[in-house]
Amino acid sequence: MTVHSSTDSSAVVIRPARPADQASSDGLPPLRPDGDGPRWRRTVVAERAGEVVGLASMQLDPVTENYLCEVVVAPAHRRAGIGTSLYGAACQLLERPYRVQARAMARQPLRRLFAEALGCELVRHHPEPWADPTTTPWRQWIDAHPVPDGHTALTLAEADPAGVRRAWLQYDEWSHAPVGPVRPHHLVDAWERYRSGLDADTSTVVVEEAAPEEVLAFCLVSAQQWEGRTLAVSETAAPDQEDGVAFLEAAVARTLLRLGARGVRRVELEGHSDDPHFPVLVAGLPEHDADPMDLLALRRPAAG
Repeated sequence: MTVHSSTDSSAVVIRPARPADQASSDGLPPLRPDGDGPRWRRTVVAERAGEVVGLASMQLDPVTENYLCEVVVAPAHRRAGIGTSLYGAACQLLERPYRVQARAMARQPLRRLFAEALGCELVRHHPEPWADPTTTPWRQWIDAHPVPDGHTALTLAEADPAGVRRAWLQYDEWSHAPVGPVRPHHLVDAWERYRSGLDADTSTVVVEEAAPEEVLAFCLVSAQQWEGRTLAVSETAAPDQEDGVAFLEAAVARTLLRLGARGVRRVELEGHSDDPHFPVLVAGLPEHDADPMDLLALRRPAAG
């Protein structure tokens, strides 16, 4: 594929990843295998003197018509054009003219700088506030947000499975619409994969007492932590939900109450700026740390 010459005269070869490849340099994530079908994935690597020093992966979003891109170069090999070469090589492998997107987190500023160097535009902002439900300010916030009259909060283990599934599919379709064309026939598979990784005892749904099968808001907790964070997707089932902020706050409060009882001290509330309810919830939270994330659309290299 591409051969990139560096200033120390040691050539860097950009090539497709092989099953036997390992991310041998510090600062690189494990290489994930290629795949086909709805979760199509391809990876290219940068190799110098027999060592993998960088990688770029492209994965087809199973729900929307977008590719999600990740480019990582080992710290000792940065600022030599390797990332740009990796990105260009990965784009050559794309089979469809879909938009390429990338995530840029505040605590990883190099991601944004790299995206801006390639050329990018903002697709959506995610505030990503962190809650510590073991502290006094957060316990006070929890107490101040009860479930509205005529409604109740259930754990995922207690809730009607069909109702939760229906609410999540509704949410997933409207929430992805600003990101790109939605492929509804893949939503059900996406739910089954996501549901299998949820903590049923701390995840919360808010329903009407008279219609417990109709979920109005939810706070769904991933069972596994990521970088020391417990992730909790916090949304309403519909963007125009009447009293949606109150239902969302109640769902989050009940989940935080349960996580606090377990001693969990870093809960990342996942939501986005396109939801009319989530930014309002964030504005009313106690003082908190956060790792805001922007979803960016990257400019694809010119053909040839």
